[in-house]
Amino acid sequence: MHDRICQELLLEYGNKRQRHLPKIGFRINAKDKKEGYSCTQKGNEIFLEAHHENAALYAMQNLVDNCLSGHWRDSFGVTVPAVDLRILWLGSDCQVPLEAGMSLHIPAWLCEKECEEKVEWISRRTLELGFNTLLFGSLDSKAQHAIKEIANVEFLSLFRKYGLKVILKPYFDFQELPRSPFDPEYSKFIRKAIRENFSITSQADYFFWESQAWDDSCQDHPMTREATQGDIVKEEIQLIEKSLVNTSDLIFFFPAKDENESKQQALLLNDVITEAQEKTYFAFSSVAGPIMADHLSPHAAWQVAKQSLPRALPKLIPIFNLGSVNQGENLWPVLPFPAIDRHILTLNSTFSGVIGMVNKMPKKGALLDCSLSVAGNAIWEKKTTASSAEKWFAANRPELEYQAHSEILKEIQDIHLKLSLLCSVSNSKIRSAAFNEYCRSLAESLLAQLKWLQARFALNQKKEHKKLSLQDYFQHFSIDAKRLVSHILQSCNINLLHLRHDDDLQGGIWTHKDKKHLLDKPHAGEPHSVPARIIEEAIFF
Repeated sequence: MHDRICQELLLEYGNKRQRHLPKIGFRINAKDKKEGYSCTQKGNEIFLEAHHENAALYAMQNLVDNCLSGHWRDSFGVTVPAVDLRILWLGSDCQVPLEAGMSLHIPAWLCEKECEEKVEWISRRTLELGFNTLLFGSLDSKAQHAIKEIANVEFLSLFRKYGLKVILKPYFDFQELPRSPFDPEYSKFIRKAIRENFSITSQADYFFWESQAWDDSCQDHPMTREATQGDIVKEEIQLIEKSLVNTSDLIFFFPAKDENESKQQALLLNDVITEAQEKTYFAFSSVAGPIMADHLSPHAAWQVAKQSLPRALPKLIPIFNLGSVNQGENLWPVLPFPAIDRHILTLNSTFSGVIGMVNKMPKKGALLDCSLSVAGNAIWEKKTTASSAEKWFAANRPELEYQAHSEILKEIQDIHLKLSLLCSVSNSKIRSAAFNEYCRSLAESLLAQLKWLQARFALNQKKEHKKLSLQDYFQHFSIDAKRLVSHILQSCNINLLHLRHDDDLQGGIWTHKDKKHLLDKPHAGEPHSVPARIIEEAIFF
């Protein structure tokens, strides 16, 4: 597959190539275990040599983008990624019941009998973007999914044909069972569930476990009360390690509800890393709280990783909301560049991987494609988001004029973070005059920025273009943002005289006038409308 797809990418480049751009030659010489590639130039030809099959697709896609954008000189030399595990966590919309209270949450297309064409497309896109592993499991354990059966029980092995690794995050129906690793009944339940589903779990390269050590049922358990938090976590790690019986490597995830829990987790890292088995890794949210809460400050583990963790043990795997899950999913013009610059560019030898959450795999040229491509560049090339984004837009969406609009995109990112913060604080059970004033001030600041950007777009409005413009994206983001602000302020009994349900609140992609929260699925509106075109260009299936 890798050689064939590289040839297809070369053909696409040949159709777009202008005479002054270099020709491209390549070969795949899979001589190394570690992924990498090199580029050299002879005359008017750049020659790409991939040292590993998994590196070939990323290397070719990156070289094509470099050439089309006029940045081909950035390609020369030897390139290897900063971390070995580059993981995309795909969203799920169906639940597959297994044995002993365990189930899998996976995309519905994986349950189809004839899914191999889609598996190849997903595998191709994953590798082109610079990633090499897929994680399947629910992004939200409380989400309601359709119940389905798997037509092909060997479905995970399909991805191995394309060189990808697979991680499974099963769902456990604990019901009323107390979640203490010291409880014999709970331990028996976990061991039995993993053992009786061996035929499925053993297909995976990694088993992803979400820690229950901070759950109230664990904290309040009589057998847990005398133990330290470190003792509870270590006991839980040992329980899962022994249950897996060397079938899969373990990724142990620390979920944090808030900054306090993130600090507790960071303090435990040194001890749990040194005492865990060699093939156990530790994942944490890049922010100090739920992974999808983009407005939060960084998780405390970042500071610990820089200062006190043993560099000889690459065990950490941060999780980023690269696909803006629950935050517009890049159907809004919001790109996760600050997190990439702040953290992915600074990964050191204590990190073994990176996980990017994404609900759907994007088509080429979609804004989500940009987010993932820029993240891949940061991991592989150590490139800043500014340089990678400039290249991506020039090669894939020149009509969006990135250089002219880069400051506007930063402003939209700031509005998005304020909106995320406002949505979060509005869920607080504490209500006071000070709280209302804080929400009012935050809303007024956000709305003023939206108004200023609307005026700026109106001032520079150009003739209608067949392709979508940044103004098209912004218009419907603005409608969604205003509608969310309106609903939030109403729920808090706060009035803003200048925020009314008038004409500019018609439309939107992720909101509806009768719904107080984001929709579960984007609303396309009329066929061929701007929202329909935004959705159609982004999502393959």
